[in-house]
Amino acid sequence: MDGITYRVKEPFLSFIKNLIDSKFANDTTKPIRILDVGCGDGSFCRLLDAHYHDRVKLTGIDPGDDIAMAIEQSNKGIEFIKDTFMDYADKVQEGSFDMVIFTKSLHHCPDEPKITVARARQLLAPNGLFVAEELWTHIIDDDEHSHRWLFDRVDLLHATGTMIKENVRKDFVPALNTQLPLEERWRIILSGCREHTSAACKQGILDVFGHENTRITENVAQLREFWTALGLKDDDSGKAAMTELIQQEARAVSSNEIKGIGILFVCVNNKQ
Repeated sequence: MDGITYRVKEPFLSFIKNLIDSKFANDTTKPIRILDVGCGDGSFCRLLDAHYHDRVKLTGIDPGDDIAMAIEQSNKGIEFIKDTFMDYADKVQEGSFDMVIFTKSLHHCPDEPKITVARARQLLAPNGLFVAEELWTHIIDDDEHSHRWLFDRVDLLHATGTMIKENVRKDFVPALNTQLPLEERWRIILSGCREHTSAACKQGILDVFGHENTRITENVAQLREFWTALGLKDDDSGKAAMTELIQQEARAVSSNEIKGIGILFVCVNNKQ
């Protein structure tokens, strides 16, 4: 597990591991039941499985075609299912999970966020955790400095061949045009990225769990989500570049040089 995909997931993996280790430190009699909504190719589930082994029981669901690879590579510790969240939720008992994780997937769910989050809460056991990793992209919509920080690196890596056009996501290709204003290049990247706004996701979560049961972490370094789609190669040079880019962004956000576009929600299901 040493490809670029795994390096992108490492910061969120550390966040989830800290949650699990603090929340379930004394719960060693049975596996921690975790649902990963929007699991894609299953890489995040596999990372958790590799770390916790029999201590967790993992289920990953996704309606997309990438999950076919996950299903082929599944093992006894992980169950992968091709399904939408709402259809899957109708097939399982309430209280079936100790943790439900939406990894940048809540904004893609077709139902209004409040409806999706309420259904997710029903799947949680008492005192279970709802976790959502989201992109708070609008925070830099008018921030030329953050745009320049991003595209200076994109342009440099394309010039040196560490990023290549053949690897760029099709709808991102126009953003490589260095003649366009930075703000327009950023808008191209964002177009088609979401079903719901970040603000709608936040409000839906707060409507269901309330402020008193919700912990929000803002200004999280998350531009790493775009490097691969912008053409970064999955070879030794690409992996080295990804590691450095993640570190550079973390420093830039920490020093307020740029704004972090990530936002994390952790909610406790206090219903018995």
